[in-house]
Amino acid sequence: MSATNAEKELAGTLARDKNEILFSKFGMNYNNEEEMYKKGTVLFRGQNAKRLVEANHVDIIKDDFWEKRPWILGDRAGKLE
Repeated sequence: MSATNAEKELAGTLARDKNEILFSKFGMNYNNEEEMYKKGTVLFRGQNAKRLVEANHVDIIKDDFWEKRPWILGDRAGKLE
């Protein structure tokens, strides 16, 4: 299937619909996949080592990521609400 056709088929579907497509067509259970395949990789500098870059496979949309790493946003950390 072309990228355009795949986009058309998935348009308007919810996450549960996509999970069902993965399982029914490919036998893949999304919940069993490693985090790096679900959310990708986030690169950021560590809090105490400005030159050290950390790689994590996490969901950056959820507040938990930002609450654990307030230094990433600097002086804007308290303005997320």
